[in-house]
Amino acid sequence: MKPTIQPGDTVTADMSAYAYRSPNRWDVVVFRPVDERYKDALWAMRVVGLPGERVTFNPGGNILIDDKALQQPAQIASIEYSLPSHDPFTIGPVPLAHPFRIPADSYYVLGDNVRGANDSRY
Repeated sequence: MKPTIQPGDTVTADMSAYAYRSPNRWDVVVFRPVDERYKDALWAMRVVGLPGERVTFNPGGNILIDDKALQQPAQIASIEYSLPSHDPFTIGPVPLAHPFRIPADSYYVLGDNVRGANDSRY
């Protein structure tokens, strides 16, 4: 999550925060990945897509939701998000086909470190 969370930073997460409300766009969420290879890890990612939305990226580095560019919060305005052209992880998953329709009860999350995040683009 660099530059938002730096190596050595201490992060406190309320793991019950969404028991009574759903995540909002741009929330930073902490979760356990479903991939068995990372079963002992906690990941932090930023919510960008909500259930039922269609997400993709344009060549200018913008996130498009239902074909409209999102306005990023000031603290991450300089980050350019894009679709990966290949799998940067030697044993990681392959990128998802885009545009991607977010299933019900699901969210599209991205890491702020776009070149090193195993996020919803995969």
